[in-house]
Amino acid sequence: MDIEALVRAVVAEVTRQLQTPRVRVLVLGGRDEAVAAETARRLGGDIHFSGEAEGPFDHYVLPSLSCSDMADLAAGRAAGEVMAETLGLLLRSVPVQVLAYEWREHAATAPEALLRLYEGYERQLAAYGLTLLEPVRPQSVRTRTTVITESAVREAADSGACALQIPARAIVTPLAADTARTLNVTISTF
Repeated sequence: MDIEALVRAVVAEVTRQLQTPRVRVLVLGGRDEAVAAETARRLGGDIHFSGEAEGPFDHYVLPSLSCSDMADLAAGRAAGEVMAETLGLLLRSVPVQVLAYEWREHAATAPEALLRLYEGYERQLAAYGLTLLEPVRPQSVRTRTTVITESAVREAADSGACALQIPARAIVTPLAADTARTLNVTISTF
């Protein structure tokens, strides 16, 4: 490639990046670098926190939603500045996404009746426009393991991947092959 062609290619790429609008995200609440990193991983774009930048924003994100705040919002109430801002967005039909629901952390130990209550709150909030910001799921997972077992296939499926890439010399156990068929995970070599 000659210098002139290289310069044209670089200029074209820089121009494309400058013209491509970046996604603007507002995290409702104070700055938290862990929340910023997780939000960027799931959505990308420019991450801002309450009070740091003027709108409009493409996405509004709550870092987490406590059980009591969830119950209040489902009833149309808001306690505190962040929840009042969230309710205001929902009342204007602006979607809000949440990184985590606190109630889900207790799903293994909470009584069934409480779980059904919070599942109902989650459905009610989804009807208002507040939904879970799903984690990014990989299209494929790559492993360097040379013996592919059922657990490797299940781990790939649990991550949301639909393909498991394995070394060409790897051995796939019969149970792993059956599990891959059952879970619709394609096994391919690299």
